[in-house]
Amino acid sequence: MRLTALVLAVLCTSALAQQIPQPPAADASTPEAALRSYWALKDWYEAAWRMERVERKSDALFERLVAELTRGKPQRFYEGLAAYRRMDVGARLERKIASMRQESPERVVIEANIRNVPPVPAGVQSTAFLQKLRDAGENYRYVIAREGERWHILEIWNLWTGVMAPKEQYDTPPQQLFPAHVPSQ
Repeated sequence: MRLTALVLAVLCTSALAQQIPQPPAADASTPEAALRSYWALKDWYEAAWRMERVERKSDALFERLVAELTRGKPQRFYEGLAAYRRMDVGARLERKIASMRQESPERVVIEANIRNVPPVPAGVQSTAFLQKLRDAGENYRYVIAREGERWHILEIWNLWTGVMAPKEQYDTPPQQLFPAHVPSQ
């Protein structure tokens, strides 16, 4: 019996592993190639994550239990979240390099506009503000530095054009946020 369960587990894991494509090769030969490789890796990870989470039993269980425990706005929020998960609308990002500036032989700054462009699912309503954000996309600044013969992304800034002040992404390691971070309640 244990051997059968082990064989099934290996076969399932093997089948899943066969479905997920290999990650893209990293090309860090130029600043632009390094940035495009980074974007390709992020796209690959999102696609692989979506393939791995096709049916998580915890999602259905959580949805049923949270429906028993909430009413009003919290309940509507969780119902909407469940419906969104069932739609499985992944990001499909359109990325355009707007400018590239070489600050020194070892440092380049690339600014890019990134838009999420999948079709809006039927029944999903938006606001004029959110539609404007979707149409405009978000502007990012990437600081890329050379280390030997390879280029590496050193800083990523979301420029929040017209919304907020620029914010460096990944500026605080997650473990440093742990004691004070309270997830959405």
